[in-house]
Formats: sequence, structure tokens, C-alpha cells
Amino acid sequence: MTISTDKLRIEQHPGWALIQINRPHKRSPALPDVPSAAEVGLPRMDIKFWIGFAAPAGTPQAAIDKLNQSIIATLRLPASQQRLEQMGLETIGNTPAEATCLVDQQMSRWAEVIKQRGIKVD
Repeated sequence: MTISTDKLRIEQHPGWALIQINRPHKRSPALPDVPSAAEVGLPRMDIKFWIGFAAPAGTPQAAIDKLNQSIIATLRLPASQQRLEQMGLETIGNTPAEATCLVDQQMSRWAEVIKQRGIKVD
């Protein structure tokens, strides 16, 4: 694997450095000068930042559906879209089933990385 270091944005700090890259395949409108992962030679780097909402076990499905509809309606408001885009966030607005699937996929993916790398918690 070759990483194109000339395209990386690196902030040097005493004892550490911050390396900035963007989404896997495209730059963020909020950070147009920060290269995508693919641009620096990491086309398979696909780390997602996501936010979800959860309800206690046993919550009636009708209540979950109403909450989900309200959240999606709020995310679709122009003011919400504008503010989230300014922060570099992309809104999806999944169904509860899609969100559950995403969580399951992410848990499996990162559990495998942790296992392969022998990562331990102190």
C-alpha cells in the first residue's frame, strides 16, 4: 500500500500529530481542502461516524415509529440540513430496521478488527 503523504494535512504537536483525511471517496463540503481517503491512497478506508437514537426494550412499535418519523422530519428541515452540512455531516434518516442492521454490521466489523489486532482494554 502506498500512502501519498504529499496530500496529507498534518498538524504537528509535541509528542503527537493530527493527520486529517476526509470521507472515503469524496471531500466534505465543510472541509474542502482536506483530501479524501482515496486521494491519499487509502481507498478501502471506510469509517463512518453515525448518530442513532435508542428506546428502552419493550417500547411499543407505534411509539418507536412516531419518534422515528419526528426525527426524520426534523432532519429534513432546511435549517437542520444547513447546520449539519456546515458541520460536515450527511443526514440519512434510516428506518429503525435499517439502523439496527447498521449497528449489527458495525459491531461485527469492529469486533473482528479488535480480535485480529489483539486489542485489549486496560
